[in-house]
Amino acid sequence: MKGKVTCRFIGGPKGEEILIMSAMACKDRIGLDSDAWIAQGQDGKLDVFNEPRPPHAPWVSFTKDLYEKVKPVKPGSVTYKFIRTVEIHQCEKILEDKGRRCLDAAQPGTKFCRVHNKLKS
Repeated sequence: MKGKVTCRFIGGPKGEEILIMSAMACKDRIGLDSDAWIAQGQDGKLDVFNEPRPPHAPWVSFTKDLYEKVKPVKPGSVTYKFIRTVEIHQCEKILEDKGRRCLDAAQPGTKFCRVHNKLKS
C-alpha cells in the first residue's frame, strides 16, 4: 500500500488497535477523537453522547486521546503509546451576523479560538 502505514496503538482507549493510515498523518504526536462528546440542543440543554461525532454535529465539547510515536520506527509500521485524554471546547465567540457560535475549537486554557483570542487583545 503505497503511502500507507500500519499504526499500532498501545494503552488508552485505542489500546491494541491497529489502523492503516496515510504516512503523512503519522506525526510524532497525534490526537484521535474519542466517542465522548457534548452537543447543545435547540432548547439550550446539553446532551451527552457516547458514539462517534458526526462531521457537522452541533458540538460544544469533545475528548481527544493523545498518542506519541515510539522510536525507532520500522519501515511501513509505526507504534504509538497513549499519553492522556484532553477536553476540546468550542470557541465561545458569538457570530452575531450568523446567529451562532464560532465553530472552531478554543485554544487550550482559553474560551476562544486562535482568531478570536487575537481580537480580544
